[in-house]
Amino acid sequence: ISSTNLSQQIGAYCTNYNNDIVEFLKNNLKKNDLIFLGQAITNNRGEEYFQNLGQFAKTFNKANIIILDPTAAPHANAIPVELCFSDSPWRTSKPMLCKTSKDEVISRYKNTDILANKISSQINNLHYLPIRDLLCEEEVCGQYIGNKIPIWLDDGHITEKAAVEIADLFM
Repeated sequence: ISSTNLSQQIGAYCTNYNNDIVEFLKNNLKKNDLIFLGQAITNNRGEEYFQNLGQFAKTFNKANIIILDPTAAPHANAIPVELCFSDSPWRTSKPMLCKTSKDEVISRYKNTDILANKISSQINNLHYLPIRDLLCEEEVCGQYIGNKIPIWLDDGHITEKAAVEIADLFM
């Protein structure tokens, strides 16, 4: 299969998936429901991307839309998250690469913060929640929260235990 054909297939899949989500929301959304947008927001997302999120929020104005900032993941350093949990003496990554300072994360995603805050200030039901404020402890974004609860399931999703740990902080 050529890369062009693969790209077209992936694009069609994404379009169909997004259409299914929109249809589901149209049929099931109730007033004051919460929708969490937790896709990987990278710092190269431009203003058009956030304008599209704003349009999404306007379309589903019955709900409160929360943009989550998943940028606290220290393995943005290209370290597979599973290597950070390994207790093996033959671990291939150094533990220091499995954490980063909160200041570094803030610096890395400064443009994202500006654009997300800008669009959320313009639309009443759109909110930006930098979850690094919940996942980074003592100015360090690492692999654990609280009493050694693993945060990261993979390179973009938090574990159920971490979600339970921070759930009350969302309210």
